[in-house]
Amino acid sequence: MHVQYTCTDKYGYIIAEINGKELQLFNSDEYNSLKQCETIEEICIKLNRKYKFLEGTEMNKNELKKSLNKTLINEYENILKCTNDNINNSYNYKDGINDYDNNDNEIDNNIHTTNPLNTILEYYIETHKIKNFFFILQSLTKNKDINNLFTKIDIGDFDELKTLKFCKDMTDVQKYCIEN
Repeated sequence: MHVQYTCTDKYGYIIAEINGKELQLFNSDEYNSLKQCETIEEICIKLNRKYKFLEGTEMNKNELKKSLNKTLINEYENILKCTNDNINNSYNYKDGINDYDNNDNEIDNNIHTTNPLNTILEYYIETHKIKNFFFILQSLTKNKDINNLFTKIDIGDFDELKTLKFCKDMTDVQKYCIEN
């Protein structure tokens, strides 16, 4: 806390924030020691040692996984939103005037597929959707109670996935999920 106050007093708030973020990053030795961890518990211990704000919290394997998934989802949504906003702004306003492509005042939907970052992110989320579908399908064949599995899905959840709750066998899966 004292270092943060000193930096803010000396450089101003914005520069202190930038330097504070830089000081929170791992240096090469810390990163190499983190790579040598054999278990997630070791990673949790090293993260607790590096980031003092985590002291007092019980960081275990499940908490670390939840935190990483939440951060990943937030980053994905922010990047996707930024790329969509940039595309919308660049195609909506041409030569300083509001020039829409169609008479119905909508943006051409094909614009979003031309952005490489957006394409990569969409591929990533579609991969998770497919993996989740087969994970729940496999669980359905082994175990009839799959309701608690839907709480474990953080990335790649979609409405059609919930139709697997109603399926009793593979013919139902084909009827509800594949044919529709």
